[in-house]
Amino acid sequence: MTDHNPAEPDFDNDPAALEWARTKIEFFIARCRKNEATMRVKGQEDGAMRWRVTANHMERQFVGGVGCVIADFDARLPEFNEMVRKARNESN
Repeated sequence: MTDHNPAEPDFDNDPAALEWARTKIEFFIARCRKNEATMRVKGQEDGAMRWRVTANHMERQFVGGVGCVIADFDARLPEFNEMVRKARNESN
């Protein structure tokens, strides 16, 4: 959110856009977890580890997990978005 360009759509503050993006990311995280489990059943621990690392990275980077985490698609903290919006307006 720090690289905000006023000429671009403000998806950071569009709950529908955030929910859509979050749903897509969660789908791919679930797919990674399924692939990890499949590889583990096949005895392919290296492959399972790669899928686990990918899922963990996507979860941390995009979704944020639980608690007060600011991630790219974290729509759970609207008060943070409001604080950023006010700061931008005051600095202009």
